[in-house]
Amino acid sequence: MAYLTKQQSDIWNRYGLLSFAIGLPVLAYSAQRVFNSSSPLAKSGVVIALVAGLVQFNTQALDLARFVWTYDRSQEIASYLRKEYAADPAIKVFCDHPEVRVASGIPREQFYDSSQGGTPKDKAAFIEFVRTNGIKFLVVPWESETSTARQLFPNLTKDPVAVFEDVIPVASDGSFDSLYRVRSEKLSPPG
Repeated sequence: MAYLTKQQSDIWNRYGLLSFAIGLPVLAYSAQRVFNSSSPLAKSGVVIALVAGLVQFNTQALDLARFVWTYDRSQEIASYLRKEYAADPAIKVFCDHPEVRVASGIPREQFYDSSQGGTPKDKAAFIEFVRTNGIKFLVVPWESETSTARQLFPNLTKDPVAVFEDVIPVASDGSFDSLYRVRSEKLSPPG
């Protein structure tokens, strides 16, 4: 349900969610067959598996509560970009955050990211790349080691670059994703 309502935009195989969803009917059918049989060993196995599942659910329920009540900066950024896209359907965004890309509703071809070939790895060339491609917004993810924007500009609040205007700046401790507007006027690149 979270995926369909765009509250969780990425469901990866590594989380086992697809296997879990597909496996539920198989589990129900298997449990029914075991309980209809007369083997006490098989019934004990199913009961042990159910108890183990309940114990695991208990530990994950604690994580779920923490997840639900944790402030989600990526949703705020995606919402802002969605509004900007409604006003200007031609906007382009540099974003290494897959959840922001999906939740914003902006077509994938209007996004640039570090995984695309040709993304410069130094500040001046990156700024020129952003301007040349008409990119209007820069999303800097908090915890992405592969993000060129994060590596070049780890904290634009403490070390501002004149080309980028704060829209949703990072917190003072640097622990959140951030969004910046690329200013259109030609400014000198960082030194």
